[in-house]
Amino acid sequence: HGESYAHKIEKQEAKLVFRQSAEGIDRQIRAFNPVPGAFLEFRGERIRVLAADVWHETGRPCVAQGTELARLARRAPAGTVLDDQLLIACRMGRFRPTLVQRSGRNLMTTEELLRGFPIPKGTRLA
Repeated sequence: HGESYAHKIEKQEAKLVFRQSAEGIDRQIRAFNPVPGAFLEFRGERIRVLAADVWHETGRPCVAQGTELARLARRAPAGTVLDDQLLIACRMGRFRPTLVQRSGRNLMTTEELLRGFPIPKGTRLA
């Protein structure tokens, strides 16, 4: 049995990178759950993402073809919020966080988060 060394996971490694595919985002969320927790940043605040729904380009569609949202999703740069329910464009596919946690707060659904902390459609998350 050989041994191998794995470096300590830095918190910055858990930051969601939207230039990857929605499937990659999903893997990152699951890999860093519960600690250190995958996260996105908005207005300088870190929001942990503990679960998400993912839509692949060839998988189940999140919007009907030909709709305004479908056209926006195809053109939107990675990291763009596509609707008022926090659907986020990735390099390939889209994802919507379903379980989140703001710093110093309890776990909540994305719907609960957006009631008191709106992230408007068209926002670019880095």
